[in-house]
Amino acid sequence: MSKKVFLAKVSDNQDPDNLHRVKVTYTNQKECVSDWIPVLSYSSGNGNGIYSLPDVDEQVIVASINDSDTSFCVLGSIWSESNLPPETLENSDADLNKDGKNSLHFVKSKSGNMIILDDTESAEKMQLIASDGKSRIEFSVPDELITIDTENDLTLNAKSNVIINAEEIEISASKQFNISTEEFQIKASKDISISSDKDITIKGSGIALN
Repeated sequence: MSKKVFLAKVSDNQDPDNLHRVKVTYTNQKECVSDWIPVLSYSSGNGNGIYSLPDVDEQVIVASINDSDTSFCVLGSIWSESNLPPETLENSDADLNKDGKNSLHFVKSKSGNMIILDDTESAEKMQLIASDGKSRIEFSVPDELITIDTENDLTLNAKSNVIINAEEIEISASKQFNISTEEFQIKASKDISISSDKDITIKGSGIALN
């Protein structure tokens, strides 16, 4: 191999030894297929680090890492006209740096799951968005607001205590609000107000009103 750095295409990414390696196809007078070669990672500790493999048919940059050009390493993937970079579709001005401010950084999986860091001035936010776009967590800096949205069920589980501290707490249910527990206590240092547009029913083996 006369080139120290060259373009190649991933031909296999299912490493039998699970060592974060791929095989690539490249041209060196004729088409060649490499042995299993490692993929550069931002962090590669023992059982920890950042794990991300290029897909089969992704175009990658490969470098020779020895003088005899027999050992290689994938430095990273590159996009092209036939393999376009992704868009978030969350901020059209920042997507693909259309506004020239380079304020959008994100990770998008094949199915469309996204982690977005948006540094757009006066609209800074962090987002975790599911592939369907309907379930998301958003941290809005200008609004000082954390929002969790979903069109499906939302479950919060804890083996011990769940503690919520706030100046005010408001719970609203359009249909039904149920509480099921072994013991239920309400304490207030001031007034307690209960109102209903229909009947109020209280049942118990014993009811004490003081």
